[in-house]
Amino acid sequence: MESQLSINSTAKLNDGREIPLLGLGVYLSPPGDVTKNAVLTALAAGYRHVDTATLYRNEADVGEAILARDSPPRDEVFVTTKILNAHQGYENTLAAADTSLVKLKTGYIDLLLLHSPLPGKKKRLESYRALEELVKSGKVKSIGVSNYGIHHLRELFETNPEIKPAVNQIEVHPWCRRQELTDFCEANSIVVEAYSPLAKAQRLDDASLVQIAQKAQQNFCTNFNSLGSPAWLCELAEKYK
Repeated sequence: MESQLSINSTAKLNDGREIPLLGLGVYLSPPGDVTKNAVLTALAAGYRHVDTATLYRNEADVGEAILARDSPPRDEVFVTTKILNAHQGYENTLAAADTSLVKLKTGYIDLLLLHSPLPGKKKRLESYRALEELVKSGKVKSIGVSNYGIHHLRELFETNPEIKPAVNQIEVHPWCRRQELTDFCEANSIVVEAYSPLAKAQRLDDASLVQIAQKAQQNFCTNFNSLGSPAWLCELAEKYK
């Protein structure tokens, strides 16, 4: 991974694959042309990572945008989606992944996450076993979790999974550093993927950060991200209306 963050920077996952460090998250992006155009614009600007989810109801638009362009080719775009809480459980997760693939039309999913641990221990463990099967079948390349705490990860490790989670996607920024959790993930070779790295645009007028950015002669958001993120942390830039 490059020491200087750029739009082309990547991090190596524990399964040997690489994930682009910067990605476009389409949470709250309305289904239809708004999402499709956002993804097209991001790809034209150099983004190679798009993060969606069943919950967002825009997987089809993400896939349509990716396949609408000859460049970059599909294998150069990293696509993440997530299993809805209501779809967790072994069979439900397998079916949900197939549904996502039908909507995306991308042939495979680069990274499939369990959206949260809320469905309970039995369903989370069953769902994770299904993720492993999806990797073996070739439908999914890498797997992981989202919004997992240390105790959820330890619970999973106690089952001796064949495939370790490559990613834990959580909220991380200067006002939500999650240091103990990020340290635990790093110690276990799990990449932390930060959603809302700009604190949902609610801190853009923070006097201290504005002053630091001015002294460094950096774009505010560039400075903000570098303060909030360890070098191995992946960031999703969200689209806001």
